[in-house]
Amino acid sequence: MAIRDHGLARAIPALGLEQGGEGVALELCGYHPGARATLDARVGRRRFAVKAFADDPAPEAALYQELGAAGLAGDSGARVPPLLAWDHDLRTSWSSRGRVGAPASWRHSGCGAPRRCR
Repeated sequence: MAIRDHGLARAIPALGLEQGGEGVALELCGYHPGARATLDARVGRRRFAVKAFADDPAPEAALYQELGAAGLAGDSGARVPPLLAWDHDLRTSWSSRGRVGAPASWRHSGCGAPRRCR
């Protein structure tokens, strides 16, 4: 996997992480053999959900973009985490999970998907 081989900052430059900066803590949140894996990534006070797919992530990325455009990526009510970026070749998507220690209304209650971390 690109993250293991190159580190999160180099594997996913769209996240805007600096090389040689703060360490990255990765935790496996969910794994569906042959389908996808979801990781919780923490860098300082920033949190991301990193989803790796066996297939093209474009349909899920399009759904997140449409829901965000409909106003469901805000800070209150029913919402989805803001989609930060996705990469067809890496078969990954990245969404914001808020900041560590932020009020509960700012955090997504899951691992970047409608399911909770285990």
